[in-house]
Amino acid sequence: MPRKRKDETAQLGLLEAKVSTAPCVPGIRDKVKGWREGGYKGVTGTTRILLNHWFYTDHRLPNGRKFEYHHFQRHAVETLIYLYEVAKLRRHKNLVETFATRSDLRLLQYDEFPRYCVKMATGSGKTKVMSLAMAWQFFNAAAEGRDDFAKTFLLIAPNVIVFERLRKDFAGGRIFQADPVIPNELRVFWDFQCYMRGDGERASSLGALYLTNVQQFYDRENGESDEPMALREVLGTPPPAQKLAMEDFSERIIARKGTVAVINDEAHHTHDEESEWNKTIRNLHKQVSGGLAAQFDFTATPRHSKGQLFSWTVFDYTIPQPQTAEEVIGYYARRIAQDVKLPSQFSTLAPKVREFLENKAFGQKVNLQEPAMLKAISSNVAQYVTIKTFREALSKLVMEDLKPQLLHGGRSLMETPPFPWSRATLAADKCVFNLVPCANEFEKEFARFLQKADDVERFAKLPEQFGFAIEYTDNVGNLRYYEPDFVVLANDGTHYIVETKGLEDVNVAHKKRAAELWCENTSKLTGKSWAYLLVRQKDYTELQPTTLNDLIVGSQTLV
Repeated sequence: MPRKRKDETAQLGLLEAKVSTAPCVPGIRDKVKGWREGGYKGVTGTTRILLNHWFYTDHRLPNGRKFEYHHFQRHAVETLIYLYEVAKLRRHKNLVETFATRSDLRLLQYDEFPRYCVKMATGSGKTKVMSLAMAWQFFNAAAEGRDDFAKTFLLIAPNVIVFERLRKDFAGGRIFQADPVIPNELRVFWDFQCYMRGDGERASSLGALYLTNVQQFYDRENGESDEPMALREVLGTPPPAQKLAMEDFSERIIARKGTVAVINDEAHHTHDEESEWNKTIRNLHKQVSGGLAAQFDFTATPRHSKGQLFSWTVFDYTIPQPQTAEEVIGYYARRIAQDVKLPSQFSTLAPKVREFLENKAFGQKVNLQEPAMLKAISSNVAQYVTIKTFREALSKLVMEDLKPQLLHGGRSLMETPPFPWSRATLAADKCVFNLVPCANEFEKEFARFLQKADDVERFAKLPEQFGFAIEYTDNVGNLRYYEPDFVVLANDGTHYIVETKGLEDVNVAHKKRAAELWCENTSKLTGKSWAYLLVRQKDYTELQPTTLNDLIVGSQTLV
């Protein structure tokens, strides 16, 4: 009797079960590829400027090194732009009907706004894709006047650890300045504030990013933490969440009016539509005047409890898994060498990393060649602990004392090129500029004080365009640049570098030490007296000084 032929449908189902990506990804990938090769048809003029600047322009960082976005970062951004702006597939139902290879997918219960998931491995640069997505949305809203694009963004981390990682990139808008995100022809529109959890509202701006962690949505009644046990043993128990911080952010976002975009990092729990996380986002959509432009979920593991990938996953990139312990050791050694600014010491670090993983990391000697140990040393926890341990140990050894040198005689503030300014200003005849450009109301109040003080001969707000900055190392040993607020010349001939502070971050002390050292060295090298003055808004309000000397004496007393 002839063998019965297998049903083709059954064979197809078996093949599909082996496909490792989400059901919509293959079709989307093909469409985006054709769209890219066809010259990005259907985008706005602003989006075209952005795409050309990001991916078709050569970039160099301030240190002269070449910079370009990785191909998978580019493809992720292109995918979001294509689906939202060109194909206009802004509902889950339309996305599935257009691209899904299966007909048995369950639609989202709440399908009220665009929702896209980007699957990217940890360490592949998700924050860069987030920054580009924000810029694309913001510039289309600002330059094109599109009310279906967002100028306000809520970025949500799942726990304190991810929040701190995101804060490094977004605090002070760092990533938008460090990376070539903003084209020169669109810079005039860039009026954007970045608020971290706990920051107070500053001067009004056209756009804003609010960064918090999901625990601010609700109190953890049982005190449980989302961090892995191994990581909690290293870092300790996270502080209890406070609901008020998130409620405050929600109120401020609603008050800004217009459309909002929500970005979720490590969003592998967003499949639970009845979670407080998703409920809060839906509630925000109902309360903001323009609703949500979109929800962008970023995670390395967008899986339901039974293992299926989220059906709203639109892009999939996974770093190839290491096949040998040597690959992991080499990766860690390169990361450590890069972090402590010792790239030439890779060959020295690699055996030390091996020794640490073999003999110390797990509390006993282990065999790194065993499959289970390869998986263990490749984990996020192992990566975090290994790199952190070496970075902290080496950062104390790589500092070299250098004798200060006067490289040039200085520059005049009159050399500052003209620049546009849309925030507060103050007319002042003691300043080289006809208008003092102020970033917020406290700076404006302080400029008014300097203008009236009898013992101030001249002063100036130091604009970014002048390019004055003091090098310092931050709380994790990275080289940073500190741009003080004001320079003041007193009647007695003393020059002051002045910083005005409303809210303080963890690097204020590092900046203060660097500025004080700069003033000390500059005084020795130039023969002119320089000093550093940190003016806290709370202290200033209490003192109500009328002269610079009042402020100096009062500040020293309060410190």
